[in-house]
Amino acid sequence: WLVFSKLGNYFLAINKKYIDSVISTLDTVKTNFDKVRMLTRLAGENRYIPLTREFIDKSIEISKIVDDPKHLAHSYYSLGNYYYFNSKLDSCLTNLDKAFLLTEEINEPLLQSSILSTKGGAYSKLGAVILAISTQMEAKQLLDKMDTLALSEDEIRKFKGQNLVLNNSLANLYNKTEDYEKAIEYYEGAYRAALNLDSKGNAAVILYNKGNLFIRMNRLEEGLAILER
Repeated sequence: WLVFSKLGNYFLAINKKYIDSVISTLDTVKTNFDKVRMLTRLAGENRYIPLTREFIDKSIEISKIVDDPKHLAHSYYSLGNYYYFNSKLDSCLTNLDKAFLLTEEINEPLLQSSILSTKGGAYSKLGAVILAISTQMEAKQLLDKMDTLALSEDEIRKFKGQNLVLNNSLANLYNKTEDYEKAIEYYEGAYRAALNLDSKGNAAVILYNKGNLFIRMNRLEEGLAILER
């Protein structure tokens, strides 16, 4: 209860005055892309609640003025996420398609993978599980082909996080289709990715999912051992 109470207070603090104050500071940000990244990052950090739409709209406005595909791709990806979190899945997919089309003009496989990952999540919500799996696999293949030695420290962190998200998403999807061996394979990948990020909370959630899967498979001793871990 205490955690949710604190979260509730945090979100209540995000009001129109806060939004306006952030936008008013944009003139102090050096480059247009830094402005776009700041606005889209804040929208995501605030879980794309309705007020954050102003951040995204401002990001799109800046991107259109500079007419740069990189700026626009990040902005439309953020708008796709906004619609995803607010359960407007048709609008989500439309904007993710716009973002992906723009990425074909630039070299950003990490962004492409993220776009496809969200698309896969939208397909899953729509009940198109097989399409969701193929889209998430496409996202993972893009990630697997990346040369991590060429990435910045910030990109490495995003790469590791995306690897965790994709492995866990694929495990959950294979779980839905009752392809349990595949689900176990991807839960194990997600668990390793969580440890690689030193994220014990995520590692615990993944073990919980995996343990319950083993119990459903009637492998009770293994399942209980995993849940104890």
